[in-house]
Formats: sequence, C-alpha cells, structure tokens
Amino acid sequence: MSTVYLVRHGQAAAAWNEARDPGLDAIGQEQAERLAASLSGQLPGAVHLVSSPLRRAQETMAPLARQLGTEPMVDPAVAEVPSPGLSLDERGPWLQQLLRSQWADVDEHVRLWQRQAVAALNGYRDDTVVVTHAVLINAVVAACTGETPVLVFRPDYCSVTVLDRSEAGLSVRCLGGDAQTRIL
Repeated sequence: MSTVYLVRHGQAAAAWNEARDPGLDAIGQEQAERLAASLSGQLPGAVHLVSSPLRRAQETMAPLARQLGTEPMVDPAVAEVPSPGLSLDERGPWLQQLLRSQWADVDEHVRLWQRQAVAALNGYRDDTVVVTHAVLINAVVAACTGETPVLVFRPDYCSVTVLDRSEAGLSVRCLGGDAQTRIL
C-alpha cells in the first residue's frame, strides 16, 4: 500500500478566467513555504514529487522539492480540467456550470480527463505528493467515493487530501481543509 497526498496549489496571481497560466501571488508563495515546512515533517521517508504543468502548481511544489532535495516530475495527467477552445471570457461561465453539474452529465472529454487522472494516480506505486488543482482533487475524490456532484468539496489553498493506494485502487483517507476559496 502507498499514500498519495493531493495538494491544491497556493493562491494564484489571477483567477482561472483571467489568465491561462498564472503563477502564485505573494500570499500563495507564503502558503507554499508553510506547506513545505509542515508537510516535510509528516512524510514517511522518501516520497516522489509530482506537479501539474501549470505554473501555480510548480511554484507551490518548489519549496517542498528544495526542502526534500528532490526534483519533481511534471505530469500533464494531473493538470487542471481542460477547457479546449474556450476564450478566457467563456471559461468562467463554463467552469461555474461544470461545478454545478453531476458527473453523469458532463462532456465526455471531462470524464476522460477524470479517468486519466485516476489512472495516473493509481500508477504512482510509491508514496507521492501531487500538487494539482481543486477540480482535479474533486474529480478524484468523486471517483473514489462514488459521489455524483462534480464539486464534492472546496479544497483550501495548499490543503492536503490523503488517498490510500492498494491493489484494489484508490480510497480517500481524509479530505483536505474545506474553505470558501476562489476557484474562479
């Protein structure tokens, strides 16, 4: 059995519908530093580090990687939910509608993204810290628990959702901190 630590990135410098790939703002950088200090002492021995390719996730991972002296792998399978072909103006309403949806009602490309994310996490055989995004964390939690809403909970910035991975698959050990944080 291994453990997967799903970490939501720190506070971004711009909302999802304001910039395609913003980095962290000053608060987000402080959150990432606190995460590294807190999480590094809780991790069991050696862990693999995986980050979404988006800047806010990589910048959140950087302090933990420095502290552990290891280089994170960047994995597109743990990137934010894809919104192909949508302008920034269209992305906000699209995401709001998605978050009000049930998994049975979402487009096939979103369900495929969810399945690929779960498969990637199942493929990490060792203890792994993954810095990713709120919607992906919700997609994985829903897949593990059978929850039907797309938005199961609102993971706070730099919160840690812990999954157990066994031969039977992934199960949720505990959800990260739930807060009314900005998803858009």
